[in-house]
Amino acid sequence: MRHTLLILIFCLLSGLMSFAQTASQSFVRTDGTHLTENGKPFRFIGADMWYAVHMAADSIRGGQERLCAEFDRLQRLGINTLRILAVSESPAPDDVRAIRPAMVQPGGMLNDTLLTALDFVITELGKRNMRAVLSLTNTYSWSGGLAHYLRETGDTIVPMQAEELPEAYAARVAAFYSNAEAVKLYQHTALAIVQRTNSITGKAYRNDPAIMAWELCNEPQAPGGAKNIGFMEWAMSTAHIIRQADSNHLISLGTAGIKHCADNERFYEMLYTTGAFSFASFQLQPLRWDWAHKSRTLEDLPNTYLKATDYYEQHRRIAQNAALPLVLTGFGYPRDRHFFTPDSPAFYRNYFFEFVMSKLTASVASDDVLSGIIVSAWSGDNRADDFVWQAGVLTGDNPCDPQGLYSVFATDTPCLKRLEEGAKVLNSH
Repeated sequence: MRHTLLILIFCLLSGLMSFAQTASQSFVRTDGTHLTENGKPFRFIGADMWYAVHMAADSIRGGQERLCAEFDRLQRLGINTLRILAVSESPAPDDVRAIRPAMVQPGGMLNDTLLTALDFVITELGKRNMRAVLSLTNTYSWSGGLAHYLRETGDTIVPMQAEELPEAYAARVAAFYSNAEAVKLYQHTALAIVQRTNSITGKAYRNDPAIMAWELCNEPQAPGGAKNIGFMEWAMSTAHIIRQADSNHLISLGTAGIKHCADNERFYEMLYTTGAFSFASFQLQPLRWDWAHKSRTLEDLPNTYLKATDYYEQHRRIAQNAALPLVLTGFGYPRDRHFFTPDSPAFYRNYFFEFVMSKLTASVASDDVLSGIIVSAWSGDNRADDFVWQAGVLTGDNPCDPQGLYSVFATDTPCLKRLEEGAKVLNSH
């Protein structure tokens, strides 16, 4: 009897603590060029943890316990916002570099296990007063992505190939934006997620402040820039549908910036002067964009700093003109000399991270538009046995990248210290 009473008291206290944590959390909103919470500036250092939902669904390998351990570690570092892939789609049957199972099955049925896993992720973040930027699909085939919706309408899209550049694959899958039936299927799925009620908390997603923003897509790209009318129509109509269903949360396009608008600055600016999006987004991808070569990660740092500064300033000016906050939704740098193992040095990455964080702290000091930065990508204690992705492996590196390429591991102490120090600077303002 005494044992039962103690258990009941513990459960009651745990419930009260969870309620207090959730009750203290408010929605992130915008006020001109700033993100705000409770009327005060909201600035953040975040991490890309695209795999969180799939890890939460992995009961065989203790996924939920592992995930909570990572959330706790990130919280201690002051990293309070995670970018997460909320929706994965059924990949092509012959795609060996795609995560399975998928949330969206052929025919449009949603996987209950992954839906419950998404509920778990949002619940656990709320307990820790952390936030999620939730991506509603992916450009690339490693999670099914836009190609799934094209296949559902009868189109055939070959999965992303081993040596294919992401931008080249994005050009192939861009047929999605002008396929009205495929867009409708995607929007139906997106709306089902936005309108969902959490099976654990009983709270409608639209009423949960643990969700910071809905992101239409991970790295949507518009080959042809302003000529891509379908892209503009997809972006505007989807943002409108989500806003009609949920007036509480921010909406992000998810683009990596001008480079993914066919280098058309004017087209990128048009997207953000429509009033459809809550903040402007961009990324910094030095290796992928040839600012640095994999064999010259130290020697090419000066060029990387120069190119990154120019790219940042372009987006900063556009955000200022559009009176929007600016968020760096992804930035990464390879380990030294392009090694992948967790015990290999990452000094040059640390230099690049310091450079990026200096932009954020300068923006905070001058009350400028840059409101948050998101590290690509967080692995923590998660490891791969080989640099070639294998089914079941969940790290910060997506299945099409070498495993360990961009991963920030729990053992990367100098990097973690820099992130922690940056978070402390933000909290002091």
